[in-house]
Amino acid sequence: AAGITEINVDPDNIYYSSSDGVLFNKDKSMLLIMPCAKSGDYTIPDTVNTIAYSAFSNSSLSNLVISDNVTVVGGYAFYQCSKLESIHIGNGTQGLYGLDTCKNLKEITVSTDNNKYTSINNVVYDKNVEELIFCPRGYEGRLTLPETVQKCSFSAFESQDLDYTSYKCNGITELYLGESFNDAVEDDGEDGIENNLFFPYSLQMIYVSEKNANYKSVDGVLYSKDMKDLIMIPCAMEEVVITDGVVNLISGCCNNSINISKREDGSTYYYS
Repeated sequence: AAGITEINVDPDNIYYSSSDGVLFNKDKSMLLIMPCAKSGDYTIPDTVNTIAYSAFSNSSLSNLVISDNVTVVGGYAFYQCSKLESIHIGNGTQGLYGLDTCKNLKEITVSTDNNKYTSINNVVYDKNVEELIFCPRGYEGRLTLPETVQKCSFSAFESQDLDYTSYKCNGITELYLGESFNDAVEDDGEDGIENNLFFPYSLQMIYVSEKNANYKSVDGVLYSKDMKDLIMIPCAMEEVVITDGVVNLISGCCNNSINISKREDGSTYYYS
């Protein structure tokens, strides 16, 4: 219920227990329900190793610390935590389920001993900093990927609204891809960069390291290194003149209403 601020359990109950108004199983190894109206900061107790399915769903917390002993995070655990602004991920956490629906989330930190994730400037990467895992929905401004990052996960920028159909992302306006980035377009259309960059609706410019062997940017638009393929036009860009020499417009490269000027010679493009 939306108005509940605390849940209390009789000490003699053989199945459940409570602490600080939060519902747990009897030995407090599993956090079951965070009351929706409970606000402020919360640190999960060290006794907890499991966060139940949808446990924090619609929570009013603003700051959350996941303790190092939590190893299992249930699906939709953080679904629609609209007031959540920061979260700390402990040593054992292996899942970020539901964080894409937290529209005001700006800060994510990860314990240095976590063997799956690491965070840099509030963005989550894999431990080796080779894959961008998740950028919080509240992120704003320029996002500079470390030079070691090779690809983005499919849901790196994905943000889902309550109606399941509307996707709105963070306030990223500029994106820098480093030397190692090689997230080539896949034949199945599932993993290519054009799918990853569909969701930052505020994106105006894409920049690429001059040392990158796969991509090049011109006037904020992403091309293949040989300038034959147009890979991605940032969603917030309203007009673009395609560089001479381009022969392919990769499927998904234009995810917004945009004016694309034709070449003076009237030549056409092939959509792959």
